[in-house]
Amino acid sequence: MRFLTLPPADSDTSARLLWSAAFLVALVWLLTRQPLAVPSWSAVWLLAGAPVVEEVIFRLGLQQELLTRLKSAPVANALTALVFALAHGLSQGTWQSLLTLLPALALGSVFQRSRRVAPCIALHAAFNAIWLAVPLVHALPTFFS
Repeated sequence: MRFLTLPPADSDTSARLLWSAAFLVALVWLLTRQPLAVPSWSAVWLLAGAPVVEEVIFRLGLQQELLTRLKSAPVANALTALVFALAHGLSQGTWQSLLTLLPALALGSVFQRSRRVAPCIALHAAFNAIWLAVPLVHALPTFFS
């Protein structure tokens, strides 16, 4: 069964991590429009902290355990995505947080295919960057006037 074993890490992982870190620093700077010495800590958390913590908990923890016990990748992904969305709904207290269900399914699919958490973390950070950028896009006309 393919999903029970994790493949060895790639040799170019450090280069990917370096580029990912540079990308995240640039995003934080762009999103906060403040000097890099005083970043918005909520943006830093959403772009760097939350993706790592949540993907380790939900992919390496819950989804991996469900894959082992249920032997069904689609069911494990669906259950993990549902718990992920419910956790966001309960922690944030808004119904909009349940919109994380579709991205959670996408993250679970990436984990199923790659068997690695790093791509999930990068995609999760990208989803969070989009979430942070949407209000900025609406504010652009007033920013330049």
